Amino acid sequence: MKTEQDLKNEYDEKVKKFKLSKEFAEKLGIFQEQIINNQITGEENFINFGNYYQKMPFCSPIRRFFYKDNTNVTNSKIEFKDKYLFHIYINTLTCYNSHEEYGLEDITKLTNVFFYDKINSTFYIEDEYIKDFFDKLLNWYKDAFKKARIQNIEDYIRKHRKDIVDLETQLNELKERKLIERDY
Repeated sequence: MKTEQDLKNEYDEKVKKFKLSKEFAEKLGIFQEQIINNQITGEENFINFGNYYQKMPFCSPIRRFFYKDNTNVTNSKIEFKDKYLFHIYINTLTCYNSHEEYGLEDITKLTNVFFYDKINSTFYIEDEYIKDFFDKLLNWYKDAFKKARIQNIEDYIRKHRKDIVDLETQLNELKERKLIERDY
């Protein structure tokens, strides 16, 4: 049976953890509900924030890691020690069903990005810039999604326009000739 002191210590620990979670949620400015509900303090070595930011889908989860040094940041030559970074992988096929990136790399010019691995379409973002990054990324996504949709419709029209021309040619040829037994 727990003593009154044990219960008080347990309560104090929960309050402390809640305060840390609240501070972390306020620091990031995003994922507040998830942070508070799961008592995420920001001191964890790994956090998975799920596969969506608002309505933007991600093939790989939005993750935050504690990196001891740059050896685990793929293709990075930036030297650093002991850093928390968000790891955001963008798969355009998941986002809008196209290999075209529609200026994805330009996000690095619009907001603070610790490192962008162009080969793997992966962004590494520090905590204090994550909200601004996602705001910029969401704007890019909406624009890229629209461009991809337009491209898909134009491709569809082009393909079917050719099909219609071919069918009209076949129809006209059929109308102009007499039917013979092998035609039916």
